[in-house]
Amino acid sequence: ELSPEKVGTFDVVFCFGVLYHLRNPLLALDNIARVTKQMTLINSVLIHERFPSEKLGEDVPVMRFVPGTELLGDMSYWWLPNALCLKEMILSSGFIRCEQVSGNCFRAFKA
Repeated sequence: ELSPEKVGTFDVVFCFGVLYHLRNPLLALDNIARVTKQMTLINSVLIHERFPSEKLGEDVPVMRFVPGTELLGDMSYWWLPNALCLKEMILSSGFIRCEQVSGNCFRAFKA
């Protein structure tokens, strides 16, 4: 429900530890882009952090669905992307540039 009409717009937006708890993370990124004037910092758990034995290629954007209590009995997780998937999702949401600044932290720019 995040929108410029409800909350306004911001030069810098922080989105830390949220996306993997949402049923619709791409919609959330679309809405975050709508309220961002300049830059957003996004931190998210990535697949390899919770499922290190799964060999999902980092050269293909993929996101793993985590149903029910599969992840440590925690029902609040829904999706875990790999780094490339998260970057592509960010770019498809209206940001023009995205860079991975550390293992699971991304910086996205509107201009």
